Amino acid sequence: MPRTSSWTCGARASTPRCAPAAGAGAGCTPSRWRARRWAWWRRRSAPQQLAAEPLLGDAGSWARWLALSGARLAAKPVAEFNDFGLMLQATEQDLGIALTRELLAADALRAGRLVRLHEAALDEPASSTYWFAHPEELAGWPPLQALRAWLNDEMALSRRALAASAAA
Repeated sequence: MPRTSSWTCGARASTPRCAPAAGAGAGCTPSRWRARRWAWWRRRSAPQQLAAEPLLGDAGSWARWLALSGARLAAKPVAEFNDFGLMLQATEQDLGIALTRELLAADALRAGRLVRLHEAALDEPASSTYWFAHPEELAGWPPLQALRAWLNDEMALSRRALAASAAA
């Protein structure tokens, strides 16, 4: 059996996110919504309130997040997904609240299609990390090194852009 090398790539911590329209109300223009969104979600984003909303994703992850945030509630997701992209699309379409990793939802967060609802972040390194694995003998191969460097650069770029958009 060939020996392999690997390294982790991607963020592990998940926080609850939803479509911004969920808190806007009918006929709310984007500028009025921006002024009201945080006040509305600050009232609604207590873990007890979030557990009462339609949850998307794995019941076990939601149960661990609720426990981490101090809530002693049972999580009852309305849908589970085996494809993270589909779960993001369902969340963007306001079908529920999902636990998402920031880097995987970076485009939707920067574009305002998703908003973060709570600061508590569930870090599940064993199950939620992406690994870049390759045969050990290829570790010094220039195309593999270039791919690894490019992936690291793209993740760093996303992190910086998210930080800048959060500060704005």
